[in-house]
Amino acid sequence: SGVYSSGVRMVADHAPPSRKAFAMSFFTFAYSFGVATSLFATGALLGYFDWRTSFAIGSVGSAAGVVWAGFVIPRLPPPQGESKVRFELPRLPLAVWVIIGLFVLHRTEVFGFRAWVVAFFSSSLMGTGLERAAAVNDAASAAAAILVIASFANLAGGWLTDRFGHISMMVVTPILSGSVAILLGVASGMSYPVIWAIALLWAVLMPIDAPSLIVMATEVSPRRHLGSALGLHSGLGFLLGSTSPIVMGQILDVTNPGVAESALPERWGWAFAAPGLAAFVGVGGALWLARLVRSSPETAGPEKSG
Repeated sequence: SGVYSSGVRMVADHAPPSRKAFAMSFFTFAYSFGVATSLFATGALLGYFDWRTSFAIGSVGSAAGVVWAGFVIPRLPPPQGESKVRFELPRLPLAVWVIIGLFVLHRTEVFGFRAWVVAFFSSSLMGTGLERAAAVNDAASAAAAILVIASFANLAGGWLTDRFGHISMMVVTPILSGSVAILLGVASGMSYPVIWAIALLWAVLMPIDAPSLIVMATEVSPRRHLGSALGLHSGLGFLLGSTSPIVMGQILDVTNPGVAESALPERWGWAFAAPGLAAFVGVGGALWLARLVRSSPETAGPEKSG
């Protein structure tokens, strides 16, 4: 999270305003693509090495990132007007806290999907008669493929945001993704290819509004507190959003009574309805944010209002 927030701040400081959303989307694409390929590569390495060696090989990427940053960061000019900044407690406007709340809801969807999609696919595959070990193996590969494909949606999100505006993306995207989340739970008894296609659609829709959430945070935050705002943005988003898998797990326990400990849940509708509901709450938050931005001369502007 520390690297993520710092990277967002650097992109916000150095990207041209007219292309800021696309630049931010490329940064989030790189993050999501790294997560997906890391899962895929680690799974592949475990077929040849023990888990310690697999993790050690996987850490080479982080080490290379440190070396690369050492060459790139010193070449960037320092942000203007920040040479005399001193520490002070951040005082953030209400719009920033609304955006942070929207990011929490966004991560609720993302973490809920990532945490449970493999178990969901496994349950569906076992329903076709596949052995548990083979089902989990195939489910993990299918989930990794979805995450790799969906990472490119960040780029689409940046492109769409530059053309249609932040608020538009922050309203339309959660309506679509929340609806598909609920649809996925309802479709849990359908054939596996149908389930996989719906899951892919959900994963593609989820990150489209991510560039808008980040860019809006950089635009409505006071410049002297931008680092603190972005830190709270990602920190609270990741922290509170990570409770989504726990909530979904509790819902699965309640809606699947009598299931043996070694078995996988069969009823998924209410569990996937939870992140879907979070997305719909985000629509209301985005509309509230639009009112705050329009009523504030300091934050209103053509590329912010959408």
